[in-house]
Amino acid sequence: MSVFRKYFTGPRAWVSSLVLAGIAAIIATVLVLLLSEGRGYFRGAGDDPQKVYEAYLSHVEAYEQELAADEDYNWVGIMRGMTREAVPMLEQLPEEMSDKEKARLLKSYYGDILAGVEKLKNAR
Repeated sequence: MSVFRKYFTGPRAWVSSLVLAGIAAIIATVLVLLLSEGRGYFRGAGDDPQKVYEAYLSHVEAYEQELAADEDYNWVGIMRGMTREAVPMLEQLPEEMSDKEKARLLKSYYGDILAGVEKLKNAR
């Protein structure tokens, strides 16, 4: 008797189907959370807010060099307008926040900015 027939036929087949659907939903949720966590820009930064900020600056510098090669338009100026901060977000966060909370907030904030810069890069 095959595994399929054993678990997915008969009066209790809906239970197996429900369990399978639940497992698929959990896997999909985990994948979405992993992929959306800074959109992959901050791999290796973990819960260290300083490392998140340094990763952000590294990506900005790389994008800046890439956009500087296109002399037809002031792409770098536009990008600087999107990325430069008078006071970095890292310095504005309250000390009472845990490093984990700070890192999560910074990944979201800087991830959105980097996604915008990436769209700018792809638009040229």
